Amino acid sequence: MQAMRRFFARRERSSIMYTDNGTNFLGTSRALGNLNWQEIIAECAIQKIKWHFNPPAASWYGGWWERMICIINQLLRKVSGRACATYEEMVTLLCECESVVNGRPLTYLYDDPNELRAIKPSNVFAVSI
Repeated sequence: MQAMRRFFARRERSSIMYTDNGTNFLGTSRALGNLNWQEIIAECAIQKIKWHFNPPAASWYGGWWERMICIINQLLRKVSGRACATYEEMVTLLCECESVVNGRPLTYLYDDPNELRAIKPSNVFAVSI
């Protein structure tokens, strides 16, 4: 629950969560399911989170987020090696790894400098009124 609160604090709150069948995710889903969502929706204008779990025997199902986990693991291994990091150092390393993953281009990179810049997960588009 605390990790989910930190995730929502860094990004906006998700209305749909796609996860594997880990016991921590199942427990959180059950805990959130026990809340009185009609009252919460009426008071806070927050919608209930729709939780989608992988099928139990389909290890291939969450391949794209498993690949992101693999990239983070590779980055952590390369940066830290066998060093023992303090909590602050580990948080810093994870933030830097997050920056690398979110800085990757989602579209093709062109050699022509006059082409538009590639879209990245870290791009935030602000709408001004």
